[in-house]
Amino acid sequence: MLGDGLLAFSRHPAQWKYLASNPTLAVNAFNELLRYDGPVQATAREALEDISFMGKIILQGKRVTVLLGSANHVPLSIFSVAG
Repeated sequence: MLGDGLLAFSRHPAQWKYLASNPTLAVNAFNELLRYDGPVQATAREALEDISFMGKIILQGKRVTVLLGSANHVPLSIFSVAG
């Protein structure tokens, strides 16, 4: 998480400068960094019953990999995070 946060701020120096001048936003920045590039990128789940999802049938017992890293990926911004 720390490495990912440092990388994100190195790619978005204006965001780092804004945070540095507004340290009360540290908690918001931490939460935003977790959303922006969290430490867990994928997880797997097993279907407990047959299910239809987006036009596909997932049979009971089949494993599905969920790519969490691709969800909610909008530009990094600590400006708009409500406390």
